[in-house]
Amino acid sequence: MKILQKLKYYILIIRSIPINIKYLPFNQAIKIPIFLTNSKFIGKGRIVIESNEVYRGMINLGAYLCPKYPRKGITIENNGCIVFKGACTIGNNSFISIGKRGTLIVGDNLVVNSSVNIICARKIVIGKNNLFGWETTIMDTSFHPLYDRENHSFLPATAPSLSVIIIGLECKLL
Repeated sequence: MKILQKLKYYILIIRSIPINIKYLPFNQAIKIPIFLTNSKFIGKGRIVIESNEVYRGMINLGAYLCPKYPRKGITIENNGCIVFKGACTIGNNSFISIGKRGTLIVGDNLVVNSSVNIICARKIVIGKNNLFGWETTIMDTSFHPLYDRENHSFLPATAPSLSVIIIGLECKLL
C-alpha cells in the first residue's frame, strides 16, 4: 500500500513540474510548490507566490476532497494574475476564471471544497484562514452589460475599476 501511495505522489510531482516551470521564477519552481491533480490551464496569465516560505505542494489545485463530485480536477482560465500569499487547496470539479484586467489574491491557508466557481473580472481578495464549502460561487461580474436608456449606451458588465470583492480579511476597529 505504501508503494502505491509513493508512486501516486511521484506521478503528481512529475505532472506538476511543467506548470511550476512555466509560471514561477526558477528559485520557486525547483521547490514544486504547485501540485496539480487532473488540472487544465487555459490562458496566458501570471501566477505569483508572495510568501516567505515556499515549499513542495503548498498550493494543491484539483485535490480530490469530496466523493460526491466526479474527479474532474480543476479548470483554470487565467488571462490576468493569481497571487498566492501562502498555502491553498482547491478541490476537484472546480473552475477559476481570471479576466485580462483581473487579479485574484488568495491569502494563506485557504481551503476550498469541491465544485467551486471563482470568476474574477477586476479584483477579488480572499484573506487568510478561509474555508469555502461545496458549490460556492464568487463573481465580480454579471457578464452582461445593461443598457442605459437615458444616455443610449451600454454600462459595463463589471463594477468600476476601484471596486473589489474582499472576503475574510482581518480588520481592527479603531
